[in-house]
Amino acid sequence: MSETGSLDRMKSAAERRKKGAMESDSGAVPTVSGRVEGTRVNTGLIIDELLKNTKLDHLEESGTGLALYISSDGTTTLGSHEVRMPAGGLRQVVMENPR
Repeated sequence: MSETGSLDRMKSAAERRKKGAMESDSGAVPTVSGRVEGTRVNTGLIIDELLKNTKLDHLEESGTGLALYISSDGTTTLGSHEVRMPAGGLRQVVMENPR
């Protein structure tokens, strides 16, 4: 992730406030849904940034590290490769390395 993540969020929040003030001066009233949408995180951008900063060229089958798990209801969790969960609780997400 970027080294200035919180600084970037502060700048974008200030820009949104400034833009909102300019719109309210023009007579437009911001809607609740517009304010909610303005605070949502773009998950696609976060995933892209995480994948961009991940070095996948040094993967080993027996390597240690984090593994991504997903449950049947769609919730996700990170854990080690040796996570002990009840049968059917979580399934490990495996990303194939295109070589």
